[in-house]
Amino acid sequence: IRLARTAGFCMGVRRAMEIALDAATRKSGPVYTHGPLIHNPQAIQLLADRGVRAVKEVDNLPTGTMIIRAHGIPKAERDRLDKLGFDCVDATCPHVLLSQRRIAKCSAEGQDVVIVGDKDHAEVTGLAGQAQRQHLPLGGDCRRRRQTRFSGGNRRGTERRSIAELLHNWSNRRRQHSRMAYPGGD
Repeated sequence: IRLARTAGFCMGVRRAMEIALDAATRKSGPVYTHGPLIHNPQAIQLLADRGVRAVKEVDNLPTGTMIIRAHGIPKAERDRLDKLGFDCVDATCPHVLLSQRRIAKCSAEGQDVVIVGDKDHAEVTGLAGQAQRQHLPLGGDCRRRRQTRFSGGNRRGTERRSIAELLHNWSNRRRQHSRMAYPGGD
């Protein structure tokens, strides 16, 4: 048996759990999470035992505290929660927030946004919801979209690439980084 150097929650999930548990003890009125806070049934049950309820639909709920899940949510959904009168507590992972900000900035500058991931996953939905213009979520079998082309604006002009080329370049950069961080690793 080999014991991992680290185990348990990542920083973003640990932070989200701390925020939710703190809200459960400090907030008056109902406390909800916008969807499951994290992907861990035992943690969701622990929160439920403390009175924090995961909800999918918010329209008919009595207002209270709404904790934004670690995966984040689309900007339009956050705006809707505010309009409905919920006290929103953002437990979005700081790494996800950084990606959301980059997507919003690139989109505002007129660039197309490509998001690689399952289009139905909460994090991908939240990321896509930050784009003000066209975004292209690549989910499941990316090979089906191998020939998809898009124009990505940059300061030098417009550059056209296939998704396959972008993924290939990204994969090569990841492999190089992996070798630098972990000698001999792929």
